[in-house]
Amino acid sequence: MGATIEVAGGKNHVAHGIKIEGEIEPGDALKFLKMYEYFGPQAVFLRSRGGNVEEAMKIGRLIRRFRLETNAPDSSEKRLGVVEGVPDDANNIVCASACVLIYAAGVTRYGDYLNLHRAAPPRDLGATLTDVEYESLERALIEYVRGYLTEMELDHYYIEKTIDTNSQNGYSVTAQDIQAHPIAALPPSLEEIILSRCNLLTFEEQKLDARYLFGIIESTNVKQRKEKRALERKQLAAIECESKQLEVVRLAAWNREREKKVIDKCRNKIEKSQEMLTYQTEASKNLFDEMLEHAVNVVPGDVPPPEFTIDDSILKTIQIGGGLFGPN
Repeated sequence: MGATIEVAGGKNHVAHGIKIEGEIEPGDALKFLKMYEYFGPQAVFLRSRGGNVEEAMKIGRLIRRFRLETNAPDSSEKRLGVVEGVPDDANNIVCASACVLIYAAGVTRYGDYLNLHRAAPPRDLGATLTDVEYESLERALIEYVRGYLTEMELDHYYIEKTIDTNSQNGYSVTAQDIQAHPIAALPPSLEEIILSRCNLLTFEEQKLDARYLFGIIESTNVKQRKEKRALERKQLAAIECESKQLEVVRLAAWNREREKKVIDKCRNKIEKSQEMLTYQTEASKNLFDEMLEHAVNVVPGDVPPPEFTIDDSILKTIQIGGGLFGPN
């Protein structure tokens, strides 16, 4: 059956993203891809205790390719029982194990109710493999997951916590962890894109701004008040610019996928260059009109209709592993 993948809604039943809930199983990446193709770029709400490692990586690579935001539950949501992207099962108010592999792929990441541990081969293999064979398989899996998390540019602190924690226990990320190692920070490669387009506060300006914010420095004279206002204005402008540019890269990713789909149709159906151009323009308009139509009156729980089909060739470009790595 796999995870439930549908339009997410909060307590007020307002649609605001895509929810992935429950155990992640083979086939879920295709379901997620259909949601993206039908509803367009959306925030991804993760409510899962884990599942199949390979499938989680496939979904993660799609999320990074599409420049999407990931949302784990917030620890305060768990405590208060007020949860965005409300799950059907209260036991799923967590992002644990293989779910963290999906979370790590977000271009922006929110939420902190995370449980990390290393992946392991299916337990039943322990009865059929020698200790040397099982050890070799586990070593390969450790490096496999490490490589993926490095590719996703997750802070090394969390990568090592994942590898160091055995598959039976799990490590719950703490407020102290997040303060020392901000997990919501932009992946470095994406941060450089934003830096190339926005005037962000320097590290020294961030420290100075924090000292004003927490009253370590009191703005008691004209120079300090001017300095404080200048920092506030720059910070507000930086936040607005960053938000805008993240939307720009998400739209660019969406357009790339749309264009590829249109070009593939053109290549299959049309040979003459002028006819191809005409067809591509019309097909792009039709696809955009379809997207707008899908966005109207969307409600929580919606999924693409059964007759909606997609080109799943994109999944062939992110096939990974050899099927040996089971649920985690």
